[in-house]
Amino acid sequence: MENGQITSGSVMVPCPWFSEIVQYSRANPDANFGLHLTHTSEWKRYKWGPLSDRFVVPGLVDSSGYMWPGIEKVYENATPEQVEIETRAQIDLALKAGIDVTHLDSHMGTLQFDPRYHEVYLRLAKEYDLPMRVASQETLHAFDMGGRRAKIEASGVLFPDYLVYQGRKEGEGTREYWERKVSELKPGVTELYIHPARQSETLKRITNRWKPRVD
Repeated sequence: MENGQITSGSVMVPCPWFSEIVQYSRANPDANFGLHLTHTSEWKRYKWGPLSDRFVVPGLVDSSGYMWPGIEKVYENATPEQVEIETRAQIDLALKAGIDVTHLDSHMGTLQFDPRYHEVYLRLAKEYDLPMRVASQETLHAFDMGGRRAKIEASGVLFPDYLVYQGRKEGEGTREYWERKVSELKPGVTELYIHPARQSETLKRITNRWKPRVD
């Protein structure tokens, strides 16, 4: 980001070390940070729970008090109303902490793949006057939500034309994948959704998919 190669980042407000990115954001006011609105906690050892009182959002937590590991459990146990409470808490805390929030997106797509939850997503983006990440048209069609992009556009909320985050070919390395994707860019605004990381023992303990992130 400091070298200009990455133009924005996404902050997961309920997670450990949120305070570190708050400090960095205050020290680097030109850095673009959106919110990776978080309603799931997918790792086995590295966990987090909601900001909201667990008695107010009981459908968002498992028996240990952590967020569910996948979006299916959120859809099964929570409600759009509970998700909106938690989403507002995350946005409000980030703003109160001093982050100049530049956009909204959704961790693991919880707010992306069910029309009821997408309504919450769009409503808050409009209320807080923020651009939002939107899944590709192909992905939306797969979830019977093909008309969402047109509805978002009609609402006046801004979003990128294209989102690139999948489609790696068998045997294709990280560098080859991204070089190919950049060479295939179409006219318009494209967001390249990546997970860069620095190799460490902590990263290796969190995920067995650490190597592509380091690459």
